Amino acid sequence: MAKQHTPLVSVVMAVRNGMPYLTESIESILAQTMRDFEFIVINDGSTDETERYLQGLADSRLRVFSQPNAGVGASANRGIALARARYIARMDSDDVALPTRLERQVQFLRENPELVLVGTQIAFLSRNHILKAPGVPTKHDAIVQRFLSGRSGMPNSSIMCDARLAKATPYRMAGSGEDMDFCLRLAEKGRCANLTDVLQLYRIHLESLSLSTIDEIQRGQLFAIQSARARRAGQPEPSFDDFCDQWARRGHVLRIRGCVQAWGFCQYRKSILDRGTGKRLRGLVRL
Repeated sequence: MAKQHTPLVSVVMAVRNGMPYLTESIESILAQTMRDFEFIVINDGSTDETERYLQGLADSRLRVFSQPNAGVGASANRGIALARARYIARMDSDDVALPTRLERQVQFLRENPELVLVGTQIAFLSRNHILKAPGVPTKHDAIVQRFLSGRSGMPNSSIMCDARLAKATPYRMAGSGEDMDFCLRLAEKGRCANLTDVLQLYRIHLESLSLSTIDEIQRGQLFAIQSARARRAGQPEPSFDDFCDQWARRGHVLRIRGCVQAWGFCQYRKSILDRGTGKRLRGLVRL
C-alpha cells in the first residue's frame, strides 16, 4: 500500500449557514498558488444549502465533516485535531484569500523559524468592492500590546500557525471573541508577526452586524485580555463560566458603555457598506 502523502498546510474552516458567500471563499483557497495543502471544512449544523454545496465539490484536497451546531471555537478545534500538516491556516467562510496567501506565509515561517504564528494585512470586501482597511502591526510586541488594548492585533481569518502548538492550545470559547484568546496564548509560546501585504479580504455584510453578536465579542475579548494579564502577573486565570456570570451582572454604567461601543462598531461597519455601494457621503456621516 502506498504511503499517504502528508500535506504541508491544513486549512481549517468552520461554517454555519455560509451561503451565498461560501462559494467564493472555498474557491479562493482551492485556487491558491501553493498546492500542497488539505482543506478541512467543518459544517457546523447548517440549515441552508451549505451541506449540499459542500457535498457536491469534487477536489481531493477537501475533507468535509458535518456535525450538530457546536459553535465556532469547538468546530475549529475539531478541524485542528483532524489536521495532518505541519502548519494550520485558519479561514472564515465569508472571507476571500488572495492567490499567494498560503505560499507567502509558508515561506515567511520557513525563513523565520522563531515564529509560531503569522497573519497578513487585510482589505475590506463590501458587496463587490475592495476597500482599504486599517493596518495591523507587523512585530510581535506591538501585536500583543494591540490585543491587550482591546483591538485586533491579527486578523483571525488570515493566520497560519505551528500545528503542534495549535493542537496544544485549543480554542476555549464556543462563541465570538475566541480568536483573541487563542492568539494571545499562542503568542506566549513563541513569536508572532504579520506580513506587510494585503493577502486576505475581510467581508463586511449586514448579517455580521447583530448587536447581540457584538456583545458576545466584547465579552470574549475582555475575558481574553483579563486572562492574559493574569498569566503575565503569575495569577490564576478567571474561569470562563465565572466571568460570564460577572458579565451578566455588570452595572448600568458598564452596560451603557458597552452599548455605546457596540453602536459605534455597527456604524463603522455600516459606513464601509455604504462606501461599497457608492454612498460615500452617508458613510462619512456614519463615521
